[in-house]
Amino acid sequence: MRISLKGKTAAGALFAILAAAAWGPLFVFTFKENPLAASPSDGPGRLAALLSSRHSEIEQMKAGLAAGEARPEWTRLRAAIDAAARQRDAAWAGLYWYTDLPQALAAAKREGKPVLSLRLLGKLDEELSCANSRFFRTALYANTAISDELRRNWILHWESVRPAPKVTIDFGDGRILNRTITGNSLHYVLDAEGRPRDVMPGLWGPGDFLRRLREEKGAVAAAGRTIDSNSLLLMRAKAPRMDDAAFARLVAAFERTLEQDSRRNAEMRLAILPWLSSSPSLPALTERIYREAFLTPRSDPWLGLVAPDAYAAIEGDPAPGPGGPDALRAGALTASKILVERPLLAKVAPAGR
Repeated sequence: MRISLKGKTAAGALFAILAAAAWGPLFVFTFKENPLAASPSDGPGRLAALLSSRHSEIEQMKAGLAAGEARPEWTRLRAAIDAAARQRDAAWAGLYWYTDLPQALAAAKREGKPVLSLRLLGKLDEELSCANSRFFRTALYANTAISDELRRNWILHWESVRPAPKVTIDFGDGRILNRTITGNSLHYVLDAEGRPRDVMPGLWGPGDFLRRLREEKGAVAAAGRTIDSNSLLLMRAKAPRMDDAAFARLVAAFERTLEQDSRRNAEMRLAILPWLSSSPSLPALTERIYREAFLTPRSDPWLGLVAPDAYAAIEGDPAPGPGGPDALRAGALTASKILVERPLLAKVAPAGR
């Protein structure tokens, strides 16, 4: 017979030990470490315990996935880490995210830190959240310098504005292409009372993003734009069948996109900052940014994808709402949208406004 003390209370463990002593050689003990059960009750502590206790396995997994390997135990490990962090691809980022703003603000007061609050389409712990948030996970949160800065000096929070629209293309031969279209993301810098101090709309390159974070903390930092080695491991894990030359071209093109997006979104940020002067509520400010800056107002349930003057000859096709946005124009706001979504948007939402 075998007795495990895993998950037992102190009283339960004592009873098991006394019982084993009474029965002598009939019992053999097995002690199994459970990092989630043994760690502090708070979410960041549970995640830190999991990452620490499985560090070697995590590093092996990251290298193996980048090399094109796949193991069932790695799938389970990734899922456990993502669930603890509340973020997809958290094995590369190691960051804990609150999904309840009052809890995040309480932690900010307790630890004397500002809050970085993300607004996105879809959910950060899902693979197919909006394109911007997927790029955040890859190029920003997985970046070692950025993740260190966020872990040490910030409280992190995310909130879904609305679901991310998805398109599935079935080629009829077993091949299926899944994509998200339209939508954008933004980061707020909040004080411990939840008041917005700054906003970073859309996608930024790692250097520009880190610079803004450190300037918010009163430190000016110089940083390059390039994608770091940890982010490259994650990118490789998501494209394991791509040869080295093709992957190098992919990385170079993505870095150019990051640079273009940083410039455009820095200009958008300057246009948005005056809106903070009237101390709007966060929901009202978010609504205005999505309506006037991102051109995807909540008033249009179709996010501009149903064009009023494009006949599709499909029975039951939905009717566009009055004054809806132009999905093509909204999709062209940033370089990442042009490269990732606009070719598909041109087919889904024809121009003509």
